[in-house]
Amino acid sequence: MLKELNNLEVDSKKLLEGLKRTVELFKRLMRQQRLEEFARRTEELIEQQTELRDSTAEGDTSGVSSSQRELSRDARELERKIEDFAKAQEDSSVAREIDSLLARLNSERPSEKMRKAADQLDSKDTEGALCTQN
Repeated sequence: MLKELNNLEVDSKKLLEGLKRTVELFKRLMRQQRLEEFARRTEELIEQQTELRDSTAEGDTSGVSSSQRELSRDARELERKIEDFAKAQEDSSVAREIDSLLARLNSERPSEKMRKAADQLDSKDTEGALCTQN
């Protein structure tokens, strides 16, 4: 009977260890999924910015200013989501990679550049807006 209890204890420890590994794997998958979502959304913003730049270059600036402002807000919101995600990370290597990405984003300031381009379009400075959009 004692042997069976010991076997049961060993089996429950193995089960617990397996569950812990499963939870860690699930957390990694969730982080990866979220990072892929950020990458996809970033690519969408780049594509939209390219379309706005092309419209400006072609001289079709109607509605570009408001679209540029909306894109600027979307970019800033994405930056905030990435910052929040980085703060919530327990894995320091993931947090460091995200911090590095955020530092690059902050140095390039895409949302500010988008807002500036919208202001330039509002003041009919198409050439300035085109330079800012690049």
